Amino acid sequence: MSAPDNAEYELLTEHFSYPPVSLLDDIINAVNVLADRALGAVETALTKLPAQSLGFGGGPSKKRGAPGAAPDTATPDPDEAAKREIEHGTHQLETLLNASIDRNFDIFELYVMRNILTVKPDDQPYMQLAHYQGLDFDAPPAAAGADAQQQQQQQQQPTLDSVTQLRRRLHASQKLQVALETERVRNDALLRTLRAAVGVSKPAASASVKKEDGEAAGGDDAEKQQQQQQQQHDTLGFLHNRGTLEEGGTERPITTTTEFILAQLQTLRSLSTQWRRG
Repeated sequence: MSAPDNAEYELLTEHFSYPPVSLLDDIINAVNVLADRALGAVETALTKLPAQSLGFGGGPSKKRGAPGAAPDTATPDPDEAAKREIEHGTHQLETLLNASIDRNFDIFELYVMRNILTVKPDDQPYMQLAHYQGLDFDAPPAAAGADAQQQQQQQQQPTLDSVTQLRRRLHASQKLQVALETERVRNDALLRTLRAAVGVSKPAASASVKKEDGEAAGGDDAEKQQQQQQQQHDTLGFLHNRGTLEEGGTERPITTTTEFILAQLQTLRSLSTQWRRG
């Protein structure tokens, strides 16, 4: 078989997703399998037939021997003779059948590759597969391609301006980080001052730990009493003491509230003056 054009062969292979010659090989292999089965069936059928029906074992044949020699009375076994003849004939039939298949299917392969699985050279420039639609295969000029590649390499190389810009961004981010850390420390200090002034202590991790089973119940009362005493010594801890309001009753709420504010006004004024001086 004459080898097809490489462009044509690659086009058909990509279109079918398999080489075109493999389709013909599968057809020829299938025919060879069927031929082998037919030969096996013929041999089996001939083997099952009796030797007499095939022309063997028709009686002892008398042969005239040489003068003075003993006559040959030994005759071959008809079954063995029939078996040898069947094997010999089957082998000859197999040889003829394989030669005929090879000769005819070579012609078939040539016809298919030249007239069916082919693309005319005049039609190849106008044929485009589906997954190639929308692609531009026009190659740019060599000089333009080299200039574009060189320009791309120059853009990728670091310059003094790009390095300076990156350094400035790094300094700005570091400066912002320092400012945020300073602001966080300042806010933490302010929160500690306000908690201490109001009399609210920051919740500690150890406060959530469960007490042991053997601890006495009187320890809770002592701890509460100590917290109340500490709250009284806080700067603004008196604001938590609502005894004056509760003792005043609810009959005259405005009068009671005013008296409470007036009673605490002197303390608030002294604290304000102390903070201004500080």
